[in-house]
Amino acid sequence: MDLVSLAVQLGQQAGTQNKTAAKELLPPQQQSRSYQDEPSVEYADVIRNVTRFRFGEIKGKWVVQYKIDYPIGGTKPTQQQVMAFAKDYLASNTDKQDLKYIKITQADEYNIEYTFDHETWFKDTMSQKPQYYPPVSLRWHYTKTFPRIIFVNNNGFDLKKFVQRKFEEWIDSRPTLLKNEKFKFIEKIAAKLFDFKWDYVGQCMYAHMKYSVILGSLALYMSLYHDKDAKTTDIKKIQQQAANFGDVKKLDKYIKKLK
Repeated sequence: MDLVSLAVQLGQQAGTQNKTAAKELLPPQQQSRSYQDEPSVEYADVIRNVTRFRFGEIKGKWVVQYKIDYPIGGTKPTQQQVMAFAKDYLASNTDKQDLKYIKITQADEYNIEYTFDHETWFKDTMSQKPQYYPPVSLRWHYTKTFPRIIFVNNNGFDLKKFVQRKFEEWIDSRPTLLKNEKFKFIEKIAAKLFDFKWDYVGQCMYAHMKYSVILGSLALYMSLYHDKDAKTTDIKKIQQQAANFGDVKKLDKYIKKLK
């Protein structure tokens, strides 16, 4: 073998070793791409890493944003390279089943943004009829785990409030999920009659009927009980009125009238 051939061979081996070393820096999920239907795009030379700089609710969505770190003196990546990195980074930092619920809403030379599609997650995990949970609550045990990349990027309290509020908004248009034979004392069930509590550890969502609704209904039925001339139509009226006590102020006004 002449010197020229030897130099070419050594150069090829060195290039292969460098690529292998760069690949080993990535988590296992990134070493084996999750988007097999797309051509591989090299980005190791232009994107060093990302730094999270913001997370929380933005325009009604839970968003996680990252800034892109470049090698010193390196060139900026192309749009294709940033998108490839964004997909691989997402695949390596959450579970495979989570990918359906996380959208890449920004991927440019400066930032990468992931957005939680909470409505699709609610639909897939809590569209089933909930369990009755005594004394006056309902419980959904969700079938899909909460996306990991969203849960680890939160300060706890804000995410919990976000999920509870968004679930109430989502289920408000699906009142049939709130109906239960134990709630016959109310004619029209609505989300406003419940307080919603998210239990991440137990993987459950609870709907607790508000005490104002319970106490208001009790007061109405007690007034009917002491009225010997009460009719069936009066019971129907009570069931209709009970649905108004989701607001504590309305209950307070009613109780004052009874005094």
